[in-house]
Amino acid sequence: MSINWGKLVAQGRAKAPGISWSKEELNARYKLMIPAEYVRDGVLTLKDYKEALGSSPKEVKTKEELFLEAKKVGINVTPDAPKEVLQQEIEKKKVKKVVKKVVKKKVVKKKGK
Repeated sequence: MSINWGKLVAQGRAKAPGISWSKEELNARYKLMIPAEYVRDGVLTLKDYKEALGSSPKEVKTKEELFLEAKKVGINVTPDAPKEVLQQEIEKKKVKKVVKKVVKKKVVKKKGK
């Protein structure tokens, strides 16, 4: 019998497909009762959690919205992809876009000197 990592991640019982929670993350999840999406972002203490709640709210999108956004930015996905994986891939794509812009600006500056 195989482990259904997608289901475990969706239920907050695993950090990501194939990655279980560390001891510190387990403590944050189950003793401090911090929601999984915050623990995945590195929030491991009640103080950090309160600060995260006080900052601008984290945008929450449905799996369907993430699926459409992934398609829009050119990620080849299927409806079987877990919500968390869609979020990660979209974030990676955004970071790559920013890095390309920065590198391009630096190249243009060097040529202009």
